[in-house]
Amino acid sequence: MRGDVLKRTFDCVAALCGLMVLWPLLIVIALAVWIDDRRSPWFCGVRVGRGGRRFRMLKFRTMIPDAWKSGVSSTGAGDRRITRVGRVLRRAKLDELPQLWNVLMGDMSLVGPRPQVETDAALYTTEEHGLFQARPGITDLASVVFADEGQILAGAADPDLSYNQCVRPWKSRLGLLYIERQSLAGDLRILGLTFLAAISRERALEGIARMLNSWNADPLLRRIALRQEPLLAWPPPGAQEIVAEYPIAVQAAVPASRIHEVRPEDLLGRPQTRWERNHLEEHLAGRIVLVTGAGGSIGSELCRQIARYGPKALIGFDQAETALYQIEQELRERFPELDFLPAVGSIQNRRRLDELFQEQQPQSVYHAAAYKHVPLMEAHLFEAVENNVLGTRNLARAASEHGADEFVLVSSDKAVHPVGVMGATKRVAEMICQAEPEGPTRFLAVRFGNVMESSGSVIPNFRRQIEAGGPVTVTHPDMQRYFMTIPEAAELVLQSAVMGRGGEIFVLEMGEPVRILDLARRMIALSGLRPDIDIPIVFSGVRPGEKLHEEVRAIEEHTSTTPNAQIRVFCGPASPRMMWRALDELERAASERDTARAIACLQWMIPSYTPSVVALRNARARMKQAVGA
Repeated sequence: MRGDVLKRTFDCVAALCGLMVLWPLLIVIALAVWIDDRRSPWFCGVRVGRGGRRFRMLKFRTMIPDAWKSGVSSTGAGDRRITRVGRVLRRAKLDELPQLWNVLMGDMSLVGPRPQVETDAALYTTEEHGLFQARPGITDLASVVFADEGQILAGAADPDLSYNQCVRPWKSRLGLLYIERQSLAGDLRILGLTFLAAISRERALEGIARMLNSWNADPLLRRIALRQEPLLAWPPPGAQEIVAEYPIAVQAAVPASRIHEVRPEDLLGRPQTRWERNHLEEHLAGRIVLVTGAGGSIGSELCRQIARYGPKALIGFDQAETALYQIEQELRERFPELDFLPAVGSIQNRRRLDELFQEQQPQSVYHAAAYKHVPLMEAHLFEAVENNVLGTRNLARAASEHGADEFVLVSSDKAVHPVGVMGATKRVAEMICQAEPEGPTRFLAVRFGNVMESSGSVIPNFRRQIEAGGPVTVTHPDMQRYFMTIPEAAELVLQSAVMGRGGEIFVLEMGEPVRILDLARRMIALSGLRPDIDIPIVFSGVRPGEKLHEEVRAIEEHTSTTPNAQIRVFCGPASPRMMWRALDELERAASERDTARAIACLQWMIPSYTPSVVALRNARARMKQAVGA
């Protein structure tokens, strides 16, 4: 109690003295901000303070008006939303000076964990809520350690994701340690280190490391403070306890009689899309159609739907013979009049593709063959490149050279600002379709959200875990995805082929994204069981190549209307002129198993691509092997 009084007294006296001494500087800064764009120099943002109480934090405005509309709360160096004067103020931390008023009013302290916006505070674990025990501060240990936060987030495709995975966990650990060890002497020491950082950040970090050592802090935290360790993605404090609340013991399987059947449309959170199909029959009847990946979830559904419209011939192409045989048997039973040709082969084999196109002369090509498993592809960069990129190029060239009318690529929302190998390779596949020279073939792409019941989807996995008695595993409490059903996905492809003129990317209007945690709870409840009681839910952590939030459109892409209100079409900038040379270079890198060069090629073609830790670690390992050889 006495320590709190001393701290509060010191805060008030220091803040009052600071305002009295610095008022001329504050006026000069306010005038400079106003002159920059003739708008108010002040920003009052809602923050979460002591005890979870909301307050308005005062600071100089450093960002353009309506910057919040971008949907990104974290800012990196070079962020276009930061004003010219704002860049100077942020670099010198002068934008925080008005918070001396918040200190005087009792909302903040000179030293303490930095205040958080409500959206970030909502993600806090139970342990992180301990940060609300103290008044938030103008500075703290994390302010010095992460003074370069803007540079850390500058190249991230998703700054909020990078912040929550690589920065926030370490900030929280430093903040919790401060609360545990706080004292007036410690505050004075942190203030001194903050001023020292303005002169020599290296010496300030060494001082923080000594301070952490005297507090018996975790050795890894000390190395992070000295920046001797890379900022790897790490669970926030208390994430392990979330899992511990639901121990992974061997649960008795739930009797089948207790589990109700759950249909995908029950989980969709919106009405399932219904389509007008008359023009599809006009478009597909009497045509020769090729579907790659015909044995997969999407490819097989495409075959089923195309078969209804009376094509002259339907060619199912896949390298998985068993899956191809199964869809062949199904189609022969359901559509005995259909001329279905099962063709075994790989899109990586140019000779096989040329033979197929020369013999069958397909007019419509629906390209669903791809490697789609995100974490798996992080460890199989070359296979993803060879199949998703080079295989698409092979197929596109065969379609163009043999005069196909249309080529529709099945893509993914993971292609937007990719952070994983799968998303990056799908984005390059989209670029191939956009860069194909004008000719007889119309090239277009369709971006999917998560397709319910498809192989690799969470729905079959959740169902299996529920039937086994749990636990149901969710990667992160805030993980969100757009969802669509398999029939919706397949028909979107067919509808897009009718509407497309070439070069477009089509997306279904999928409503709001769904939290995976909410989906898991809803699926357990619809199964007739009680979440967290009959079936526990545990968090396994974000996997390599995953983002918390997916997007369907890149900022540089503009939206166009379509005759169907449920379908959006995006048209982006043309692919780089040198892309074909870059593809050749990427092919050589894959052939020579040069991970670093392959990643560099992908980053050159997709500047927003942020490789995961796993991909970079593999690149370093390959480089060490090459040097050792």
